[in-house]
Amino acid sequence: MPAGKRHQSSSVLYTLVLFVGLFIISSVLAVVFYTKSEDFKDRVARLDTLIDELASADERLKLGSLVG
Repeated sequence: MPAGKRHQSSSVLYTLVLFVGLFIISSVLAVVFYTKSEDFKDRVARLDTLIDELASADERLKLGSLVG
């Protein structure tokens, strides 16, 4: 009697493709979020320098105590 062939499932291949796809998607999203956060940090730094040009630290504290 001949030996039977093993039934080969492609679930391992599907799982591998799924994990590779998820890895690529997560890597792209990580890069996008990193660049966005760096843009926000640069924007905050520019606004801080603009505020420093408009008012000194003492003026900002005085205004903060009046308003807040």
